Amino acid sequence: SLLGIYSAFVKEDTYTSSSQLHVIKSTSSQISASDIDFVSKVIDDYKILIKTDMFLNFVVDEINSNDIAINKGWKIDRDFVKSHMSTTAITDDILQISVTTNDQDKSYLVAKAVSEVIKDRSHELFAFGDTLTVKIVNDASRAAMNSKNVVRNVVIGFVAGAVGCMLIIFIRSL
Repeated sequence: SLLGIYSAFVKEDTYTSSSQLHVIKSTSSQISASDIDFVSKVIDDYKILIKTDMFLNFVVDEINSNDIAINKGWKIDRDFVKSHMSTTAITDDILQISVTTNDQDKSYLVAKAVSEVIKDRSHELFAFGDTLTVKIVNDASRAAMNSKNVVRNVVIGFVAGAVGCMLIIFIRSL
């Protein structure tokens, strides 16, 4: 099917690198239910705030001062980071940052920069930063290639073609 051919030969390879951050309230020695609720709300706020220009400027500065980016001649901007980055709350206190691009090194570099800026600059960037501690629990790893799902796309194309043919036959028989 055409969808399978597209998946196998035309669709670009993509790579995803992820890091996970643990956000905890640093002002209390014992964790209470209200602390968990607070951190859960903060995680939701982080997901919004890391798309702001102020945060993205720090990330871009971090990336563009990296030797890998300099050697490869990359000039990564805020829009690139914003459009290739996604966030997911894994639990109430763990935030996952994922970056997907068509370059393994670029995905890794951006994911690492985002998590480092969150960890190192939370107190500057976020109003509640002084009451929280952010630790990287799973540092950005070398980006893994995403599956192109060739088999799945061939099956979908086959089923869609069969349904289309049946519809044409049904309409013509009326």
